[in-house]
Amino acid sequence: MTPMTLELLRCHLAYVPFVSPLETAIPHMTRYWLWLMLPLVAVISVVYKGTKVQEVRELPLAATALAVQILFFLAVIAGGLYLVTWIAIYHMPAGF
Repeated sequence: MTPMTLELLRCHLAYVPFVSPLETAIPHMTRYWLWLMLPLVAVISVVYKGTKVQEVRELPLAATALAVQILFFLAVIAGGLYLVTWIAIYHMPAGF
């Protein structure tokens, strides 16, 4: 094996999900990986509402409403987790 191949294997085998940061696995994605949530939410809402609406002309409004709801609740959950983390780091006793 060439040194380049060994280096590539070392980089990819060293990644452990939920332990290593994302930039270990995909170095060029760290600046914009969160923006990939928008097309994912859009596709999920269109597919889900596509199975629920009676007429096709209802689909854009229903899918948009669902996408906004999903993004809103994801933001609320992220804010709640941030608050819990902030309390755990800065306001818990040292020996707790």
